[in-house]
Amino acid sequence: MSELVANSVKYARRDSIRVVVERTAPRAVRVAVTDFSRAPPVERQVGDSDEGGRGLLLVAELEGRG
Repeated sequence: MSELVANSVKYARRDSIRVVVERTAPRAVRVAVTDFSRAPPVERQVGDSDEGGRGLLLVAELEGRG
């Protein structure tokens, strides 16, 4: 979640963001980060030693896991 929030703060350039963590089942949560930007997120190519830039990759890997 910290990667998603950091990306929202860094790239959206808005005054506020919204983070919602919702329990959807006994062993599942849904995390939503909204930055209110009109620009869509852009996936970047990152190297093994890069400290950031993996937010969308993490979302893609984790979505739909149950």
